[in-house]
Amino acid sequence: MIIGHSDTGKSALCAYLMNELIKRKRKVRVIDADIGQAEIGPPTTLASSTPSLPRPTLSNLEPDRIFFVGHNTPSFVQSQVLNGIKRLLSPEQAGITVINTDGWIRDSAAILYKKHLISRIKPDVIVGIGSKSSLNPIVGTTGILTNLVESPRVIIPRTRTERRQIRKNGYQRFLSNSTLHNLELDNTKLRLRESVSQALSKNNSDLTNIVLGLLNDKGFMQQIGILESATSSSLTVYSRTINQPVTVEFGYVRLSRDGSELGFFE
Repeated sequence: MIIGHSDTGKSALCAYLMNELIKRKRKVRVIDADIGQAEIGPPTTLASSTPSLPRPTLSNLEPDRIFFVGHNTPSFVQSQVLNGIKRLLSPEQAGITVINTDGWIRDSAAILYKKHLISRIKPDVIVGIGSKSSLNPIVGTTGILTNLVESPRVIIPRTRTERRQIRKNGYQRFLSNSTLHNLELDNTKLRLRESVSQALSKNNSDLTNIVLGLLNDKGFMQQIGILESATSSSLTVYSRTINQPVTVEFGYVRLSRDGSELGFFE
């Protein structure tokens, strides 16, 4: 498990480890659990990939499983992220799994969250990127083999605008060639939190542009979508071509068709 603040080189280290393992003929699975700056799947999701050839970055990988959480900030969906990582960790998977995590580490809530994540996932090895003072509160008492390394000096911190653009590009990768689809709800379950359920019961137009996870029978995401409109019997969704999803899960982020974030529906 790779842990560190934002812009410390976690994704680059994951790609390096992945490529070195592949060169040594080891089977490797990569899990990208950075829901805000996701590279394997779109933002608001966790994703895994099992590459057979080296790739320069994680964004060059094809996801084999995607788990939808619907938010780009881990503090709001801590249990969903944990559940997603557990689901992506296949017990039957041979080889080595490399887990990339988000950069939320510095405040007390972040420390508790990362400690909880480590205690539940129980990685064999933790690699912490950054200063000892920032990482020791998280990894100092885990009892797990831990290596602390400094962040490369060549990495330039991203601005909020740059991060927003990276997320936009990430959404666009999975929304390109999308069209409108009408989903009848007779054989489709809706996964709703209370605020969304209340808005649907009132035919509230505030739900327009909410990001959706279109899930298969295993609970993994087939496609990401954007809600265009809703009635009591159907949803109009902007997404790539899909099979009838078993479940539609409503997220928190609002999106335009070009992948621009428009705020949140909490």
